Amino acid sequence: GNETMGNVVSSAIHLRYRLLDYIYTCFAKVEREHYTTQRGLVMDFPSDENVYSIADEFMFGPSFLVAPLHTPSSGRNVYLPELGENGGTWRNFYSGEVVPPGWHTMSGISTVETALFVRPSILVMGPIR
Repeated sequence: GNETMGNVVSSAIHLRYRLLDYIYTCFAKVEREHYTTQRGLVMDFPSDENVYSIADEFMFGPSFLVAPLHTPSSGRNVYLPELGENGGTWRNFYSGEVVPPGWHTMSGISTVETALFVRPSILVMGPIR
């Protein structure tokens, strides 16, 4: 209901503010280099045939892989591409847990936290408010 919607919106706004410096950096890269802030996985991982048919996950900037939930009560399958020899490992953004590449079934995902993974990078975030 309205309370759930309020929690989802509030969580999204807080995440946006935590990532504001990252978002601005991505938009500056768009202006300077004609970069795309959001794009399908195939654009970053063209040699990984597993990503060719994935239409519901995307990269947000160079560091985040986003896998939105389709319904609040369900889990979902998520594919994390291999990052290469020097690419490191994916981490769950919210828990910091290392998540290996490959297919994963995500369950128990909170309605206020989408499946969000970050690749190794320097990432500056604002404080949690």
